[in-house]
Amino acid sequence: MINMIIEKCLAAGTVTNGTSMSSPPDPTGPAAVGIGTMTSLNYTDWLAALVNFGVTGIGPVVAFVMFGYAAFLYFTSGGDESKVKSAREIMIGVVTGFTLLIMMKVIINFLTA
Repeated sequence: MINMIIEKCLAAGTVTNGTSMSSPPDPTGPAAVGIGTMTSLNYTDWLAALVNFGVTGIGPVVAFVMFGYAAFLYFTSGGDESKVKSAREIMIGVVTGFTLLIMMKVIINFLTA
């Protein structure tokens, strides 16, 4: 489906693939690189893409929301020691989890380089 859309855009001249507008589109040119299914990637590239999505996509959002929730618990605890302890544990978990996610990215970049 996506390849058909790209081919139509290339044919219409709305997107170029690095060639002149008068030449026919090259289906293996720069515009086609990275387009396709995950089945064309080997497992290390797939894992690197998944971790990259986690670090740059959903990871910071989840960390921000959970840290905000923990801060809300902390500020509304009213001196209740169990709520303070729960908020502190959530904050430590968020920082630990995000640190591990970044370390995974560093390790995968090292292994795939």
